[in-house]
Amino acid sequence: MGVQNLAVIAHPRNGDVMYNITKPLIFGELQIMTSDGMYRQVTTFHQSDLDQNRLRYISTDSRNQEETVSEQIQFDVHLGKFSLWNNTFLVNIIPAPVKLSTMVPLEIVANEEQTIGITELQAEVIGENMDPKTVEYILVKCPALGSLHLSDTELAEGDIFTQKDILENTVSYRVHVQTAVDSIDQFQFRVVANEQYSPLYTFPITIRADADADADADADADADAPVLINERLVVLQGGEHTLNKKFLWMDSPGSSDIVYRVTQEPKYGRLIRDSPPGQPRFEGAIRLFSNEDLQFDRLIYKHDGSKTSSDEFRFSAFDQGAEIQDNEKTINDVFRITIQSKNKHAPVRVVDKFFNIVRHGQRLLTTDVIQFKDDDSGFNDTQIVYAREGILSGNIVSTSNPSQPLFRFTQADLRDKKILFIHHGADRERFPLQVSDGFHKTTALLEIQAGEPYLRVVNNTIIVIDHGSTKTLNTTLLSADSNMDVRDNSEIKFHITTPPNDGRIIVSGVESSEFTQEDLKKGVVSYEHNYESLRSKDSFSFTVQARGHSEEGTFRIRIFKQGYFSEPEVVNNEVIISYEGEHTVINRDNLKVDQADILPTEMLFTIKESPRLGHVVKLTNSSDSPSSPVLDYIYSFTQEDIDQGRILYVSASIQGSDAFTVDVSNGFTTVEDLRVSVNIVPRIIPIQTFNFTVKEGLGRAINAEIVNISHPFYSSANIDFVVEEAPQHGDIRYLDGDELVYFTWEEIKLGHIYYMHDSTESTGDSFTLTASAYEIDRRSLPVTISVTVIPVNDEPPNLTRNTGLEVLAGEEADITSSMLNTEDADTAAEKLVYNIEVLTNGMVALKEAPEEELLNFTQAHINKAEVIFIHEGEESGGFSFTVTDGEHTSPLYQFVVTARPLTITMVTQEELMVFPGTRQSITSANLGAVTNEDGNEISYSLIRPPRLGRLILANDRNQYEEITRFSQTQLESGAVYYEHQIPEDPFWVVRDSIDLTLSSQPAPDVRHILPITISYYAAHSNISSQLWRNKGLDIVQGQRKAIDESILDASNLLAILPEDKRVDVDVVFEMKRFPDHGRITLGGQDLPRKAASFMQQDLAQGKLEYLHDDSGAPSDSFSFRARLKGQGVVSPSDTVVQEEVFHIAIKRRGSDSPKLVTVDMLLEVFQGSLTVLSRKQFNTQDEDSPPDEVYYKVTKAPSNGRVVDRLTMDPISEFTQEMVNRMQVGFVTDGSLSDGSMEFIVSDGEHQTEPHTIHIGVLARTLLLDKAPEIKVKQGDDETLVTEEMLKATTGGPVEEDILYKITSVPKYAAVMVDRQPTSAFTQKQIKEGRVSVRFVKSTSPRDSVAFVARSRGANVTSVLNITVQPLANIAQDPLLPQGALVQLDRKLLDATPLANKTRTNPSFTVIQQPQGARFVWSGFPGAGQPVDTFSQKELDEGRVAMEILKSPSGSRGSVSQDEARFLLKAHGVPPAECVFSFQTGPYNASGVYPATLLRLPSDAPSKDSNDIPGVAGYPRSTQASWNGDMHWPNGEAPTTTSSGSNRNPYVSRRSSFWSILIPILVILLLLLLAAVLAYYLIRKNKTGKHNVQTAASKPKNGEVATSTETFRKTDPANNIPMSNMDSKDADPELLQDCRTTNPALKKNQYWV
Repeated sequence: MGVQNLAVIAHPRNGDVMYNITKPLIFGELQIMTSDGMYRQVTTFHQSDLDQNRLRYISTDSRNQEETVSEQIQFDVHLGKFSLWNNTFLVNIIPAPVKLSTMVPLEIVANEEQTIGITELQAEVIGENMDPKTVEYILVKCPALGSLHLSDTELAEGDIFTQKDILENTVSYRVHVQTAVDSIDQFQFRVVANEQYSPLYTFPITIRADADADADADADADADAPVLINERLVVLQGGEHTLNKKFLWMDSPGSSDIVYRVTQEPKYGRLIRDSPPGQPRFEGAIRLFSNEDLQFDRLIYKHDGSKTSSDEFRFSAFDQGAEIQDNEKTINDVFRITIQSKNKHAPVRVVDKFFNIVRHGQRLLTTDVIQFKDDDSGFNDTQIVYAREGILSGNIVSTSNPSQPLFRFTQADLRDKKILFIHHGADRERFPLQVSDGFHKTTALLEIQAGEPYLRVVNNTIIVIDHGSTKTLNTTLLSADSNMDVRDNSEIKFHITTPPNDGRIIVSGVESSEFTQEDLKKGVVSYEHNYESLRSKDSFSFTVQARGHSEEGTFRIRIFKQGYFSEPEVVNNEVIISYEGEHTVINRDNLKVDQADILPTEMLFTIKESPRLGHVVKLTNSSDSPSSPVLDYIYSFTQEDIDQGRILYVSASIQGSDAFTVDVSNGFTTVEDLRVSVNIVPRIIPIQTFNFTVKEGLGRAINAEIVNISHPFYSSANIDFVVEEAPQHGDIRYLDGDELVYFTWEEIKLGHIYYMHDSTESTGDSFTLTASAYEIDRRSLPVTISVTVIPVNDEPPNLTRNTGLEVLAGEEADITSSMLNTEDADTAAEKLVYNIEVLTNGMVALKEAPEEELLNFTQAHINKAEVIFIHEGEESGGFSFTVTDGEHTSPLYQFVVTARPLTITMVTQEELMVFPGTRQSITSANLGAVTNEDGNEISYSLIRPPRLGRLILANDRNQYEEITRFSQTQLESGAVYYEHQIPEDPFWVVRDSIDLTLSSQPAPDVRHILPITISYYAAHSNISSQLWRNKGLDIVQGQRKAIDESILDASNLLAILPEDKRVDVDVVFEMKRFPDHGRITLGGQDLPRKAASFMQQDLAQGKLEYLHDDSGAPSDSFSFRARLKGQGVVSPSDTVVQEEVFHIAIKRRGSDSPKLVTVDMLLEVFQGSLTVLSRKQFNTQDEDSPPDEVYYKVTKAPSNGRVVDRLTMDPISEFTQEMVNRMQVGFVTDGSLSDGSMEFIVSDGEHQTEPHTIHIGVLARTLLLDKAPEIKVKQGDDETLVTEEMLKATTGGPVEEDILYKITSVPKYAAVMVDRQPTSAFTQKQIKEGRVSVRFVKSTSPRDSVAFVARSRGANVTSVLNITVQPLANIAQDPLLPQGALVQLDRKLLDATPLANKTRTNPSFTVIQQPQGARFVWSGFPGAGQPVDTFSQKELDEGRVAMEILKSPSGSRGSVSQDEARFLLKAHGVPPAECVFSFQTGPYNASGVYPATLLRLPSDAPSKDSNDIPGVAGYPRSTQASWNGDMHWPNGEAPTTTSSGSNRNPYVSRRSSFWSILIPILVILLLLLLAAVLAYYLIRKNKTGKHNVQTAASKPKNGEVATSTETFRKTDPANNIPMSNMDSKDADPELLQDCRTTNPALKKNQYWV
């Protein structure tokens, strides 16, 4: 077996591919040649074994086959981590043509030699007469008891003898052993002829013990000849058995010391000697034993467990006691051992197919359908027994006796075609078969499929043969199958319809065009290839026939050439030049792979890695037109495609290097990873040019610095340049030569080409070149090279155009070169500068900066239209200017700007005619206005809207919106409409108008009035009636219905007459045509057919009726003529006469069922009330039933009330639509708030609707509101959420309604928000979700309020929600302060530090309510004692504010008083907050402790330190006292006892010893004495000095808040005058009348004395 039979291709091939056999083989084995040239059986092999032809398959089936059998080798393939699973390789074992014609067993006597002649052994080749020399016998296994000899040469395994040797009697068998009993010997061989092998044959030989010959021997014969016993030993597979004298024994009368020497050991086991009892046995093989070992059962044969059926060993036996060993007394023999299988393997099914049979027919059941295999050694088909039970779809019978059912049969019966299946019953069935090998049992399912007869080709396998060789075709390659009872394969015939092109079909040695399936089984059909053909493929078509059925097919043949063994040769692999965006043909000069004996069509290129920048395509012809080429994307192509130019590379529009990788294969060998390179070059020759500069009259070399070819592909090519456009102010030439029209790339690189200027006054020049590569047919795009000429400035500027400018007054206009232009032959426009000298009525500016005045600009600015003149005022203007080129300056010129006004003029102003109730487009014919300047847009503004309609505009969605402005463009597009609105009173003609203002800046506005006439005379395409109403009538078949003014009204005809003439005039309707399917009655009487008429008054009174005649017509109509009639009408010709048709639509009676058209299926009622059921909830339309025949039937009563008749108040369960219309039906609730529902049906007597449900919701009559007294917004917070604890309204029902809060009074300083957006309404649900909040939006007031109404579905309540600002400060609550003391006001009492930290400002306190028994004064600086009404936190921290506690009246001395002060706390950016400082005052307690710093003790307190006197330097006393009220500190901060304004330690009063009291008293008495002396001296000296003064705060007016506090004016301590308090009860009443009760306000610099 080689790669032509089995191969796996791997890309890349890294390692050797391994094949693993997964199932044991049936008919043979795989063998591999080892390094010593011998073959051994294997179950795994590698691809290299196939490459080197080391693998072979050997058939071990010794049976004479009559037909071809298939060996299915199932295997897996592995290479690294990649695997191919479940693969099958078929080996077809064809019947051997070489067979034995004669094989007669040989009988021979011991110690003799006998010739094997033609009478014993002869072979033949079926169908051929072979030369005896060519028929060879290969010895596979030599005989054991003798030897084969060719002449005098002993034959060994693998030796060969021929049929000729047998004919010449040179082959003989010679016995080597002496035995007293008959023995059996054998040898195995195969016959080979014409490379065909026969099965493995075994030639038996019987060796007789010749007793008669011994008896007849002469007396000299040795009577002591030994006798040998040699019996076959049976051993269980893998077991062991004792070999004793029963099986092997040589008896010699002269001696018993017999020794046996093993000359050839057993192959599948070993001989071992048993040890004495109690000793371990030696398991090694022995080669020498004696009769003693046999006698005492010490010799054991142990099998190795292999799957073998027999074993043997050769030995020689002799007498060890003989002095001289006699060769004649030595016996050589073979001891044979039979290995009995254990039968440890159960049968395994190896063939499992459907059994197809003709319906109700019969067919042989063979091993082609079901077959088992047993892996036990010695297995044969007779051991497999099948047992079946009943079969529903047929019967299994014997082929020889179809009437005899079979229930048990063997696999040999199936193989020998002795089993027949007869079908009847169902087409498909599965029935079980019990399968047994005598020990193991299993079950198999046989599937029967019956059907129509068929004939199919089942095997049609492509074959691979060597070039010029012959291949036998058998049934594994080509066969047909049929479900018919075809017992002879010769009935299946193959007819060749198309013979092979490169070979022929041979049948039994003769070319033939037909053969049978029997021929295929016998292997007599072969394909012979024509050696001269080089094609690798061939085929022939055939038709197979059997019993009237046929099928067609094609058999394909692959030719394996000798060239396949070598790799393809890469002849050409050149870089492919591809032009970007084009198709490039890949020809054989670019890519060619060749190989001997291989056609270009067989050399396949497979694209392994596609190109990145393009595609490989194949050029084919369209199927529609042969001349239409088509490019197909491909992944493989052949060398033939390349040779014929059909393979192209299509590049993208990208330059660069590209490549693609291909694998090239001839079908067997592959050149892997062949890289094909592609160079994508520009489609056109890339020329890179550079402009250059020359001086006037000089030249410049055109070299590679000016003209360069940038791509290396083109730079190395032969490039010619052609001058397409020569320079206008010079020429291209050699340095000393004539003008050139073409030159080469080499001349440019050498610098031989020059540009020469012609010395003209030009500032620039240019020329155009193109490049061509004629060899490769490529050109470049024309390139233009600009030449800058440096001129000599010797020409002055020349003003060539100064036309001035005309502009609209107040507008701007461009100054172009057609108005103002200066030329200079040697100066560019960018350097010609205009200098403005004087400007009038405007200014000059650039377009990009119109707000900046320009005093100079260039001609280039003018040429680019960048300069504008902006006119100002009404008069004309301009500017004077000069022009300079840097060297020369022109005279002064004047540029005149003429101004003209913009005006609007009405050109068309037709009246707008509108049909009543319609919309009419306003066109330019109605409003035609133009300006005296084209392109100015005119806008129309509405001054006074129309009285009888409105002005509307149509948008893109065909919708209309009312407008007050529109443009001329909208007007011209027909989008502006006047829409008339029908009034309540009829009319015939009315007039309206629109007052408009037309504007187009800067033109003055124009006012225009558009007259509008609304008249029934106006034409309208969609209106068919000119009467006030003519709507037609809808009526049910056979019914009567009134025709009134709601559907027919001509009262607009009366509007034609003046009002004073309408009194005695009415409209008369004259009948022109009566209805066809009904009658017109007036007052119950039919209208007469002659001169029938009725009046408008009859319609108003409802006297006119239409009565249908109950016919089946769907419609009816009548025509009439309406006109005026009365005293005011002179004649019919003086008035309008309208002839119209009145249409009547008739609906068939009984055609419609009642239809509930109610849209509101929710009835909301108040708690405990009676609610009328109206048409809003119960409204049914029934065109053919009156309301009193439409019934509502309640099928499920409501649970929260009852339906009643309002007249009797009795509960009802049925009512009519008429009762609903008369509001006679009501619903009474049971007083609860629970919701309910009611189910009902509607019926008209004939039809009935599905049940409907109306839901009944009960609304609460009252609403409970729970709200907080106020909502506090903390100072500095952005917002405060409104919670349900602050505001909640409820109805108290089982299901809470969502309450709506509507703000009725908008707060001034705060705002209510939903989702942080101001709102005017919110709901209870939004409060619950935390979405409602309040915030102060103005920082001017500390409080605000919101008035609102809370609404449920049935109740509402109004209330006010107060919102106040909560101060962000720490305020002491109810501290006890001593009366008559001066208390430091610091952070212990008032602390706005949190507000200061949050706002980063210095908050201030403003006193808005003074306390009754205290006042606030300045402290600690020259203004101390003065009243204070505003102070800051910083001043508090600095200790500059104090509170003076006044003494209580004499009547309340000794008691504690409650007092408070109110402040307004302010800070920047936050709303102010009102602070309340509550405190208590009481008599001073020297031993008490106070929560504040006391700057001064009361005057009546015992003095302990001179420092307590105000004004004397020293430490203030700080004491603390307890009080009954609990201290409460906002923000959780308690004040400290230390003043924040200083670091002085407080003094605390405590009890001391006697000396600690006495010493201070003595010091104080001494100080008082000195003070008295000093006071006496000062009083005497300053008799007229100022006294201590005290100012009292003015009392606030009624309704005002006191803002000032009492203060003390600091005085000299020496001038203190003691003052006593006066109780009011001791004063004179008359004196008190003259005393002031209020303090008058002091003027500036005044104070109280």
